[in-house]
Amino acid sequence: MDYSKQRQKSVHRKKLYENLNEMPFYIEEFVEYKELHDASPSTLLNYVYDFRVFFNWLLSEQIIEYKLIKDISFSDLENLKKKDVENFMRFLKLQQNMQNSSVNRKISALKSLFKYLTSLSENEDGECYFYRNVMAKIEIHKDKETLNARAKRMRSKIFHNDDDQEFLNYVKYEHEKSLTKHQLFYFLRDKERDVAILSLFLGSGIRVSELADLRMEDINLKERLIDVIRKGNKEDSVWITPIALNDLEKYMEIRANKYAPGKELQNVFLSKYKHTAQPLSVRAIQDIVEKYTKA
Repeated sequence: MDYSKQRQKSVHRKKLYENLNEMPFYIEEFVEYKELHDASPSTLLNYVYDFRVFFNWLLSEQIIEYKLIKDISFSDLENLKKKDVENFMRFLKLQQNMQNSSVNRKISALKSLFKYLTSLSENEDGECYFYRNVMAKIEIHKDKETLNARAKRMRSKIFHNDDDQEFLNYVKYEHEKSLTKHQLFYFLRDKERDVAILSLFLGSGIRVSELADLRMEDINLKERLIDVIRKGNKEDSVWITPIALNDLEKYMEIRANKYAPGKELQNVFLSKYKHTAQPLSVRAIQDIVEKYTKA
């Protein structure tokens, strides 16, 4: 494993354990179980992000009456109804505008958790924490496309009739006119970041996974180059178009003030959760690209 991969793995592991502090004890047990079966820190971090979305929804809908995620017990999960999970899926699709593939990934993560809790966990009496698995009743249709195949399809869709610049202009100047007040707030909050992601995706040929791994030190604005690690751990430099460079510079100008990352957080593309900056995952960037290509 080269230094870049080791560094990324270390960052993901640190972020994983920081997030586990907010989680119920059985989530940490689930993570430890998955680590024994060679799940990567990146995969486990995505699991925890997905669980947090679900738990926050349960609290906001008052399906579970606690204030903190950490207080949610496995007995609360045992008593969830199939309708609750279906309403969560509806929330993701209709209010969060997620693609079926993104919804499926979140449900798949929950299925994995519930399988552990109902079949593989063990309490002091040698029994599983509970046995009623509501997730076993939920069907998902797995997306057979690979991440890179999906990225190529999305890029092809945007490039149709050479309208990539028209598409970017739509996102920059027209998209917000179609949004509700609630949607507009979140769009404007991350507009520069999302435009930079889309512009780089179109204007450099960089992959979604490479966007997620991109660090500040990998960007050479003067030479209009980005250093990336390709398949097989091969180093490469990617040229940035002038338009993509301009959009990236606009994001870089507001990155520190808007997301307030610490010096140790060098990932270029960030989100903010509970006033804390965190790197965007591959999954999150894929969702961003898909959201705008669907619009």
